[in-house]
Amino acid sequence: MIGLDEHQASPPWTSAFVGGDSPVDWIAVNSDKPGRPENCLIVHSKNEWSEVHIEDDQDMVKTKLLAEVENLTGLALAGSPHVVLHRWRYANVDRAASEKPCLVDAKTQLLACGDWCTKGRVEAAFLSGTAAARHLTKLTPWPYPRG
Repeated sequence: MIGLDEHQASPPWTSAFVGGDSPVDWIAVNSDKPGRPENCLIVHSKNEWSEVHIEDDQDMVKTKLLAEVENLTGLALAGSPHVVLHRWRYANVDRAASEKPCLVDAKTQLLACGDWCTKGRVEAAFLSGTAAARHLTKLTPWPYPRG
């Protein structure tokens, strides 16, 4: 998390996936979310990069990622008032359970959903739950019949 100076403008976008050789995977303007008045960025590094550097000196990792985010966004971040690095060792799945957003047993109609089906992010959990709900509404008339 990078807290921006109160006079510093955030990027003109809400979130961005980063490709190529960058150690950064994703950047979001956290203050664009409802109820989040602080002007800050959330940055996720790529799983592969994180695995290689998980035990490295945390100040070195902060410096490397901060420089990369400066390069990607064009923002001057070296003097940011708040920079926090958190190692979320199990926040993302190494290998998705499926290419489908939810898993359904056709015979029993048991259904499983969650971020682990595709990718360990809150967006994946939402999309998985939505896919599960769509599947269930096809099976049962809505609203449920009263009995």
